[in-house]
Amino acid sequence: MKTPTLTTLGALPMILLSACAASGGGDPALRAELEAAESLFSGRRYAEAGEAYRAVAEHARDERAVRCEALAMAARCASLCDDLAGGRALLEEAGRLADPEEPASWSRYRIVYGIYLREEGRREEALACFDELYRYCEAHGLHRRAVDAVHHAAIVAPLHEQEAWAMRGIAAAEACDAGAWLAVLWNNLGSTYEELGRPEDMLRAYREAQRYHHAHSRPLPAQISDWAVGHALRLCGRPDEARAVLEPCLAAFTAMDEAGDPAGAAEWIGWTSWELGELDLAAGDRDAARPLLLRAEELLAAAHLDRHWPEGWARLQVAVAKVRD
Repeated sequence: MKTPTLTTLGALPMILLSACAASGGGDPALRAELEAAESLFSGRRYAEAGEAYRAVAEHARDERAVRCEALAMAARCASLCDDLAGGRALLEEAGRLADPEEPASWSRYRIVYGIYLREEGRREEALACFDELYRYCEAHGLHRRAVDAVHHAAIVAPLHEQEAWAMRGIAAAEACDAGAWLAVLWNNLGSTYEELGRPEDMLRAYREAQRYHHAHSRPLPAQISDWAVGHALRLCGRPDEARAVLEPCLAAFTAMDEAGDPAGAAEWIGWTSWELGELDLAAGDRDAARPLLLRAEELLAAAHLDRHWPEGWARLQVAVAKVRD
């Protein structure tokens, strides 16, 4: 079972590791606006971040490179808010300003351009875009953005190529000591191994991701990395070890949700309840599995799992059917 939510949650906060705040020129007020937009984006407040980036673009009409980056990031925010049409218009405007002689703004524009190709289902074109961008960033000394490009290439590549792309990204991240990116890249490689049906490799990759997440990530992604290890242990047929990891995860996600910080913890109560319910089912304890699986169904329905990952939702329904009276 592959859980795309894990990859998504782990990766998104890292997109701005080398973001457009570096291109704020000499205007302190404009730099401050960029930093504020970056902070909103890093906090996953995408609608607010999009508004902030559009304001930066408006105030940077005399600074083409800054305006280009701000428009590109506003387009990225639009895509994350399911407004690809509105974002496409912003991206096209950024494209009219983008200049390959200005590496910071050009690379930011091309990253978002590739993401839009991917979101529109043009995966081969997206892969070519990210591959070209990786080479460009390496040539211009933008090593962390090169890692970003490889990360996106690994996501969009055909399954049989994803391992090679991921290892390429890991090598690039290690070369520039990008620990936060290593958390994401190992995380995504674990997801690839899961889809390839290689559980022992998946466990190894998720453990590497866990190490980097705990060193570099916020509490929720760090806790999700623990969940991933427990999930992998279950799929490796090591139920006692899996339970020893997953039960503390459930307590931690519950505490986060009760505290109201961060948003998204409730969904992970659902994922963890599902894992523990599957362990109870495998042990033949339907009574213990029932409340866990019903809770998982409730919370993952609220997170629209049926829409985001219908195959996973169908699998959850199979498990729930086994415990319904």
